[in-house]
Amino acid sequence: MIAKNSADLNGLTIPVYSLNTVVIGSGAAGLNCACRLFRELEEMGVENTA
Repeated sequence: MIAKNSADLNGLTIPVYSLNTVVIGSGAAGLNCACRLFRELEEMGVENTA
């Protein structure tokens, strides 16, 4: 689930995103990890996986 908030730093508003999991990588291993994680979360009934 992605939650968006903001933080004020010296008058500058900065977006802050809170995420459950982040998969870093553009290769086959990163894609495999993302696919397996998505399937696991679906099986567990976790909603709003993006």
